[in-house]
Amino acid sequence: MNKTPLRIVPSVCIMVPLYNEEQTMEVLGRALLSLHRRLSGSFKVCYLFVDDGSQDETFSRIRSTVPPGAEYEAYRHPENRGLGEAFRTAFRHANADIVCTIDGDCSYKPSDLFAMILRVLSGHADIVVASPYHPLGDVQGVQGWRLALSSGCSRLYRAFTPLKLYTYTSIFRAYRGSVVKELRSSRRDFVAAVELLLSASSMGCKIEEAPLVLHRRCTGSSKMRIAKTISGHLGLLSQCILGHGYPASLKAGKQLIYPKASVEIGASAEEHQMQRSKALQTWDPVTVGQHSQEMSKAKKGATL
Repeated sequence: MNKTPLRIVPSVCIMVPLYNEEQTMEVLGRALLSLHRRLSGSFKVCYLFVDDGSQDETFSRIRSTVPPGAEYEAYRHPENRGLGEAFRTAFRHANADIVCTIDGDCSYKPSDLFAMILRVLSGHADIVVASPYHPLGDVQGVQGWRLALSSGCSRLYRAFTPLKLYTYTSIFRAYRGSVVKELRSSRRDFVAAVELLLSASSMGCKIEEAPLVLHRRCTGSSKMRIAKTISGHLGLLSQCILGHGYPASLKAGKQLIYPKASVEIGASAEEHQMQRSKALQTWDPVTVGQHSQEMSKAKKGATL
């Protein structure tokens, strides 16, 4: 009797950092639904949201943003800590063959992840980075200051580091799951995106670029603090120069600093009764949303 061989389905985790993105959540929901339709036929997909201390209704709207039937986890920092901290929270809890990070403002089309994921799964790369500044990439409608800052920094990193890319600042990426557990980073701001690439490069990871189109965000405003970000990039560049390529902190092997978090885990908005809260034992407190606590109480009451 012939037995059908068991098909192992690769797992993909889509991480979305959020900060005061209440106005963008509806657009993000439509984009994730389109992405889910593209990925769910080939992969086991989970969504991981990190709300970095939003002061609006961003966190409470995450559940309605998740594609129907999809698994997700939602984390919340009690205060705004920065993009780097959001990455560390996500990477601490992401357990998948492929871990992707995307922009909450949908400045890249999430559906473009499919080809990037395949490049990592095929073994051609450990990390694939969206690259609008690649000769085959493009930029449409982006504010001049953002374009000048991002492209200018990329040219400097290309000149002064061993990692030769056209784009360093994009967070629209696909990582091999095992790689994110080994990355080293200490930055808390937007500059962490570059530091993670330099960390991967110093470890010998294969990094590819995917020429894509960077679009202007359609709603809301950028949360980047321009002066602080410029100062951060100049500081990292100086460390690269002094370290003859890579910052000394990366060479020393400083691991990712993982904060503590409580997590809401659910299957979908339609199956919210399956949600639960889970406290994770680490050192730095992060709060879970009130609605997650309410779901835990509801579940407990149902078992009495």
